[in-house]
Amino acid sequence: DGEVLQVIKHEGEAVNENEALVRLVNVEVLDVVAFTPLASIRHIREGMKGTFTVEGLTDLSVPCEVFLVDSVADAASGTFRIKAKIDNADRRVPAGVRGVLRIETPSETK
Repeated sequence: DGEVLQVIKHEGEAVNENEALVRLVNVEVLDVVAFTPLASIRHIREGMKGTFTVEGLTDLSVPCEVFLVDSVADAASGTFRIKAKIDNADRRVPAGVRGVLRIETPSETK
């Protein structure tokens, strides 16, 4: 499933084997990529729940779930990458937007 983001080759144009004809995207499931400092990384695990709030639209917060926590820090920034999935079947969140990812850690859910 997906929608056409870009048409690379048009009808009548020559194509080579394994050459892309269109660029497809699936906006029904979005990946959020965030970075967190060392002090926070020890509290974050795959499967944890959180919320993603779209920058500039503070009334637009959607649930998400962490599916990746890097085990190696980015040396330049001293941060760790986190990825979370958003179920966007209703297409409320535009793909490619910036925002804030908040993960509910055990100390916050008590």
